Amino acid sequence: MKRLLKPRNLLLALGLLAAAVIGHAISSSEPVPHADIQMSRIDFSPGLDDSQVAEIKKVIMGQEATTHCFVNAEAGTATYAFDRSRQSSQGVFDAVAQRFPGQAKPFVVTEEMASSGCPVTGKNSVFRRAGAALSGLFGW
Repeated sequence: MKRLLKPRNLLLALGLLAAAVIGHAISSSEPVPHADIQMSRIDFSPGLDDSQVAEIKKVIMGQEATTHCFVNAEAGTATYAFDRSRQSSQGVFDAVAQRFPGQAKPFVVTEEMASSGCPVTGKNSVFRRAGAALSGLFGW
């Protein structure tokens, strides 16, 4: 009697089931919520005091469509999120620069940062390293 559940047949069945589930999920999914949310950063001199931090947050959160703001006083950075369909990072920066002339600098991605890609999915990301480890383990 032949075995119906040979490892090859089992893998094929699981693969087809996974493809069907993924296909259904993709075809019936709704638009991604908050797809237009973008993060940006403004740099200041390190060592901001409490009143400067409060004022920076007030100016950033006072801009249309900004949703979050975090100021790292020690590092001198303000990181914020905004709806890019209704606001731009330049618009937020201009408002901050008007309130803090000569102190605010837009964050500029260096060539090195751009070449390494996203911290989550880029060249040195955890996912990429885990994939490489699995690939080496299984000889892919």
